[in-house]
Amino acid sequence: MLKAIDKNDNFVLIDDADKNEMYFCPICNQPLIQKRGDIREHHFSHIGLRGTNSREYVPCSDTWHYDKTDWHIQWQKRFPNECYEKIVTRGNERHIADVLINDIVIEFQHSSISIDDFRDRNNFYGSCGYKTIWVFDFIEEYEEGKISCSEYLENEYRWSYVKKFFSFPVKSKRISVF
Repeated sequence: MLKAIDKNDNFVLIDDADKNEMYFCPICNQPLIQKRGDIREHHFSHIGLRGTNSREYVPCSDTWHYDKTDWHIQWQKRFPNECYEKIVTRGNERHIADVLINDIVIEFQHSSISIDDFRDRNNFYGSCGYKTIWVFDFIEEYEEGKISCSEYLENEYRWSYVKKFFSFPVKSKRISVF
């Protein structure tokens, strides 16, 4: 997570965070830790079970998984700060949109995702009045020959092994790139 809440309920970017201050999850208000190593992009993270008494730990109320890679974070940072990691609320349900601009949510996906999670996110954002655009990182699939160019149509590709990326029974799917 690139943004957290400070003790005054203000959003703070990880790169602007004071290492001596406490920051909290904008969804569940649990304390976060700052991760500022040399290998991965700087980010906030839930403390988790490690180092805490498991009776004190309460999982985040946001059940969606936000395991972000550097690829993911670098895409988010291409947008203005006020557009990424926006909280979207419907009733008591709250989630963090990767990017929210006007009525469009942009979700970045580097790793595989279940078809149920994909549908849940689309349905949630749709019910909140947003259109969802997905940006997938398929470089590895392309380099491994799982996605190949069409011999007949420009900007059309054939994708084998879709099932490994999405958890649903499809052998091969054509995709168009615009």
